[in-house]
Amino acid sequence: MAECASGCSHGHGHGHGHSHSGASEDSWEDIEGENVKAANEIVDPLEAANSKRELVCKDGSIATVKFYKAAALTPQLLDWIMDLFTRNMKSMYRKSVWGWKPKEKKKELTEEEAKYLILFKKDKPVAFTHFRFDMDFGREVVYCYEIQIEEKVRGMGLGKFLMERLYEFATHFQLTDIVLTVFTFNIKAVNFFTNNGFTEDKTSPTKEEKVKYIIMSKAVPSQVA
Repeated sequence: MAECASGCSHGHGHGHGHSHSGASEDSWEDIEGENVKAANEIVDPLEAANSKRELVCKDGSIATVKFYKAAALTPQLLDWIMDLFTRNMKSMYRKSVWGWKPKEKKKELTEEEAKYLILFKKDKPVAFTHFRFDMDFGREVVYCYEIQIEEKVRGMGLGKFLMERLYEFATHFQLTDIVLTVFTFNIKAVNFFTNNGFTEDKTSPTKEEKVKYIIMSKAVPSQVA
């Protein structure tokens, strides 16, 4: 990501309905909230939230963001997403409790619920976030599964720009939080999210569990009048 070495990555089988810290997966995990349902029915959340589409990077160049549902990704974009993810995260996954399982990851990246913001510079993709509007322990949230940035464009503000768009979505659709998983040994990523207002979530594993990841979240102020 922009200010960190590789980005955050959502672990296999984790996130929606994740179960740890003694928490159980109750039946309400599967009940889609009204706001999540409404968000998932939107054709383009960038348009719905009246989001900024362009970023003037720190070097003066322009990056443009586009929204895609997984089914709309071209084979070329999907190959790039998997390649960038592999280059950024393969070594980290090998250190993790999940291990490196590219077939499982590609399945996750192409699930019907998967949504993407992709940043382009001169028509070439340079960064993406894979996210979903989802339920998480009864909360209606934006769950950030991935945020990955090409090495050559890190430090230009792209990661912050993508996280700001997710925050706009959460605000517009009246969701409660942005939630993500990050490896504890990915110090630059942890620092990046901390600097962007994220704190360790109440659902995060305890230190005693020794799983090498934490759950972080950023609350969205209530919009109740």
